[in-house]
Amino acid sequence: RIARFDSNAILPNVCGIHIGWIITIVLAVLLFFLLSKTKFGYEVSVIGESLETAKYAGINVRRTMIFAVIISGGLCGLAGMMQASAIENSLTDNMSNGLGFTAVITTWLSQLNPLVMIAVSFLFSMLLQGGSFLQSSMQIPASMAQILQGIIIFFVLGSEFFVKYRISFSKRTVLEKNTGKPLSDGGIQK
Repeated sequence: RIARFDSNAILPNVCGIHIGWIITIVLAVLLFFLLSKTKFGYEVSVIGESLETAKYAGINVRRTMIFAVIISGGLCGLAGMMQASAIENSLTDNMSNGLGFTAVITTWLSQLNPLVMIAVSFLFSMLLQGGSFLQSSMQIPASMAQILQGIIIFFVLGSEFFVKYRISFSKRTVLEKNTGKPLSDGGIQK
């Protein structure tokens, strides 16, 4: 840990909360419009779906990917600055404390929609803070919040699997069911 920041290096408060919330909401709205209403957003979505299709469509893949990486890196740096300047008021070695993994989960659950990310991030922050509260007030391990987070991901992944795929039984299984005996000739009924 380094020395705590001076008052001029700390983000100011607006209505009792630090200004990082306002910056985040404004950036989420701007990113929503950038990704859904501009040519750049269309190019990013095409590259994300299929690199070969993007090349076939004449999209400059390298340029688009470099711009996307620069924008996302800048946003990550801005998030780190807000964490250090508004919440920690210092730099520590465990400042992120696994928030990157939570960010991946919330991004995936919101299906890459920046406006939905705000709500999902808020719900996950309530889950994590609730785990800390349970630890202090009810002597329940704080890792219960992480277990609950894992259960949520497991069931969301499972439900997405069943939405995208359906279970169908092979013809052999149906024939075996109808005849009551296993077919030894490779499933061909005579």
